[in-house]
Amino acid sequence: MNGGTGLLGRENYPIVPLEDLCDLCSGITKGRKIDSTVTVEVPYMAVANVQDGSLKLDNVKTIEATPEEIHRYHLMPGDLLLTEGGDPDKLGRGAIWNGEISSCIHQNHIFRARKASQHVDMEYLAHLVSSPYGKRYFLRQSKQTTGIASINMGQLKRFPVPLPPLEVQRRIAAILDKADQLLGQSRLLIKKVPSVEQSIFESLFGELVNGRSSCPVKALEEIVKGNRIGLVRASNECGSELPYSYLKMDSIGRNGRLLLHKATKTSASPEELADYSVRDGDVLFNTRNSRELVGKTAVYRGADEMLFNNNLMRLRFKSNTVSPDFFRLFLASRQGASELESRKSGTTSVCAIYWKNLKTMPVPLPPYELQIQLDKTLESLESLINNYFRQEARCNVLARVLKSDLMSGNH
Repeated sequence: MNGGTGLLGRENYPIVPLEDLCDLCSGITKGRKIDSTVTVEVPYMAVANVQDGSLKLDNVKTIEATPEEIHRYHLMPGDLLLTEGGDPDKLGRGAIWNGEISSCIHQNHIFRARKASQHVDMEYLAHLVSSPYGKRYFLRQSKQTTGIASINMGQLKRFPVPLPPLEVQRRIAAILDKADQLLGQSRLLIKKVPSVEQSIFESLFGELVNGRSSCPVKALEEIVKGNRIGLVRASNECGSELPYSYLKMDSIGRNGRLLLHKATKTSASPEELADYSVRDGDVLFNTRNSRELVGKTAVYRGADEMLFNNNLMRLRFKSNTVSPDFFRLFLASRQGASELESRKSGTTSVCAIYWKNLKTMPVPLPPYELQIQLDKTLESLESLINNYFRQEARCNVLARVLKSDLMSGNH
């Protein structure tokens, strides 16, 4: 046993090869020749089932195995399953088996480590192999070809395990379990944000529009005072040294925000500036794109002279009739999205909406003051949600730092 840097504090803990702590076993080989006439169909763990710190059990395959093979390769609660290789990110990833499926064995591309020493905690070991410490060892030792990395049984046996006292191992495992829990909760919550925000928006929008029987509806052409397709510019007519910002379809985000940093630059004559500039309150509508992106809409807020591309349409509304921000919200609603979908033409990859179809779209018109209030209410809601998830993101980052720091020996 050699001394090593401690995982908590600066103590020198012994370094023990994995083979001194666990019984290691490769698994059953698919397509092998079977001499026995007696076989049983059993489930088995493959590389796809073993994730980094968890098991994916929604698609577990089966294999014919002899009773002797089942006895040799059967999994027991507490076994650590480690992947032999594949993509570099799959190398050495592991998870604890807790008896999730009865009579389950493992494939030969999965190593099984079974506790053989009272001096090691298997949860600690699972965190260790998936930590930066473990990843570095496996990548350095692995055989690598183009995009593929793998380790063999000899390299796994020699895996150096820093071995603090058992109670310290358990404390490390408990801390890292909590870190993983925080990470998992953050990911789940972040996935739910769009649906939660959309649900609240639909409720507010429905109350404002559908909950008022006197709310009038007008065709889009009745409430705009002008529409124009943008300016055509080839790529060789654009460049960072040119004077005027030029907005293209990727300048409109999926969330209805205008991404000014994505604008390129071009030159323009005084006549083109007069005809193709955007001004505060103009709505930019994406007329051509892939099917799901046609209809992206954003409102320009600013005083700078900016031009817009021919894949965008500029809409200017009659004053005090419809708020540009309300119109954008309407298109983001289920009602507006349905109206847009019925007016699209083309294929999945190349689709368009033309003014002749768009102009007849019915737009509900609550009182102007209420349109403004809806936008302000949703801005406040978005601010609250963003503040909350900034806190969640901080927890996420702290959990990652904690896991990396504890298991890398950087103390």
